[in-house]
Amino acid sequence: MERTVHRRVQPVTYRRTGSRKPAAQSPQKPPQKRRIRLGATEIGVLVAVSIVVLVMIGMPLRNFFQQRSDIARVTASIEAKEAEKQRLIGELEKYKSEAFLKEQARVRLGVIEPGETAFRILSPELEAESSTGNTQAEEDQQRPWYNLLWESIATEDTDYLIGTPTEEAPATSEVSRLPISPTEAPPPEPAP
Repeated sequence: MERTVHRRVQPVTYRRTGSRKPAAQSPQKPPQKRRIRLGATEIGVLVAVSIVVLVMIGMPLRNFFQQRSDIARVTASIEAKEAEKQRLIGELEKYKSEAFLKEQARVRLGVIEPGETAFRILSPELEAESSTGNTQAEEDQQRPWYNLLWESIATEDTDYLIGTPTEEAPATSEVSRLPISPTEAPPPEPAP
């Protein structure tokens, strides 16, 4: 008779084969990350590439911000010009008014309408100056006209009006091309 050996059938997970643990119970190691080692040349290349990228991005950004500031400046200038335009248009509108024109004619030109009486109010300062004695205008009226004419020609840079008081004439230089009064003799000419 044959001898039959009965073996027990075990699933694969329960088999013991040497020192191995079953697959379900063995701790799995996380996959190791591979470290990248960079040498000096690789770092230099990365720095150069990053500088090129920054320059390529930086130039358009600089232009963009400069143009935005130019636009803001021009916009502010346009707004100022518009405000000036509105002010000038308003001033032109005032001159279309008949009442404003009459007022300006009265104030600036001293024009009065027929039948009105004009009054001139003098300030106390003017009255005090005229009461102190002879003024320059009174002295000019007492002098002969040809002396006044000669002084108006001989004096430099003055607006000389006959019969009106003027401010003090600026000091003339000692070397003048015209004599101060007609009675003075001309300076002698140097001999050649």
